[in-house]
Amino acid sequence: MKFTSKSKYNSRDFAAAAERYRQEHVTDVSVVRDGLLFLFVVKSDAAREWISKNVREPRYWGDALVVEFRYGWEIAEVMRAEGLVLR
Repeated sequence: MKFTSKSKYNSRDFAAAAERYRQEHVTDVSVVRDGLLFLFVVKSDAAREWISKNVREPRYWGDALVVEFRYGWEIAEVMRAEGLVLR
């Protein structure tokens, strides 16, 4: 028996759908502002890798990267610009 697909969708459609799902449902980093600090709670390997490559001396509190307020917005903007999903 030979399987033939008569689907009108191709692999690019599925790749695009997977990326849309990821953007809507997967969070790489949860951002919490706590007074004079930002906590970037790492939720994916991609985020962990990004931090290891881009943050010189990361300081963690549990799973959260702790960042001074003056650097938090810029880090969040760069993370988002480079494809990480923040919530």
